[in-house]
Amino acid sequence: MRREDRVIRPRREEAQASSSKARPFARVLPLVIGYYGLMAWAVRAGLLPGWVLPASLALNLLTFLAYAVDKSAAVRGRWRTKEDTLHALSLAGGWAGAGLAQQLLRHKSSKQSFRTAYWLTLAAHCAVLGALLWVRRG
Repeated sequence: MRREDRVIRPRREEAQASSSKARPFARVLPLVIGYYGLMAWAVRAGLLPGWVLPASLALNLLTFLAYAVDKSAAVRGRWRTKEDTLHALSLAGGWAGAGLAQQLLRHKSSKQSFRTAYWLTLAAHCAVLGALLWVRRG
């Protein structure tokens, strides 16, 4: 076999690490797309005011930045943002920014209790939004 014909395979640890990084992102991205599709539909249908979409995007950017500041503080050994604050931002609607920050910045992504609380805030936010839209639809 010629050297050019050999297949280079990553080490088992590298392959597992890269696949575990992609899984949570793969779970968040379809939710983000569906969520913003629902929000756009609700604005178009008159169920939500037009300012909701830009406000939601701004809140998600703020949440992402809060994670970035906390990550920087963690690396430098400085004052940290309280986890309750990060969860409150997620619950208020910044869950998409939080999910992206967890993956892109690799921050707060390995602590199981934090991840569980994150998914609960995401579910609670979506449930409240769904209930609001249901009530306003009728």
